[in-house]
Amino acid sequence: MKKCLYILLLTLLPLCSFADVRLTLKSGHTLTGTVVFRNEEVIVVKSAEGQRFQYPMSEVADIAEVDEQAIKNEDTKPVTAAKKVGVSLHLSGGPAFIPHDAAGGAFDAMVFVGACNLLDKHIFIGGGVGYESFFMFPVGEHNFSTASFIPVQVRFSAPLMPTRHAPALGCSLGYGFSPKGIGKSGICASLDAGWRWQINEKMAMFAGITAAFQQGKTSVDETIDDKTYTSDAVRNFCKLGLKLAVQF
Repeated sequence: MKKCLYILLLTLLPLCSFADVRLTLKSGHTLTGTVVFRNEEVIVVKSAEGQRFQYPMSEVADIAEVDEQAIKNEDTKPVTAAKKVGVSLHLSGGPAFIPHDAAGGAFDAMVFVGACNLLDKHIFIGGGVGYESFFMFPVGEHNFSTASFIPVQVRFSAPLMPTRHAPALGCSLGYGFSPKGIGKSGICASLDAGWRWQINEKMAMFAGITAAFQQGKTSVDETIDDKTYTSDAVRNFCKLGLKLAVQF
């Protein structure tokens, strides 16, 4: 029996540690304290105040040893967890075109509200509303005027790496309402890719490129036998440009 207990203790000793460490999570949060238990799956750290915190090893980015005096001289409480609900402000603009018919430029501003740290991985899912305007110039015989929309969209975005700063992808889908009437409205969608910076636990920034389209009607002037005719035609307004976003 004693031999079995001795073997069990030898087995458990490598799993338990009492080193003073500074624990850094992949989310950027840090905690300084004493490791009271550690194996391949979890780590338990006790702060100088006596609180115990347990984290999966899959969420740990770095474990660095520190001396006992360093623990006493600094705030050992873990950084406040990232926000779970936030607001995301998006601004984008660039060249725009209606295939085969017109070219010009466009800009838009969107505000989204939603869950901003799903699964503790800074995944955003939410909904929002904004304003989008197209300035089109004629190509060939067609003459297009400006068009504006009020898009209502759902959005999803996520970083591609579990680091504080990482490349990220995002997409939005919804319906754009025209201020001139429901008859000029249509579906809209966008896709963007770029770089995401986690500034602190409550704020992040994104910069990248975006591609989008908005379906709608616009006035089209055509000249037939020296006579000009104006009609409403369904067109896809397409846009390629740059996007800047701030989440707080």
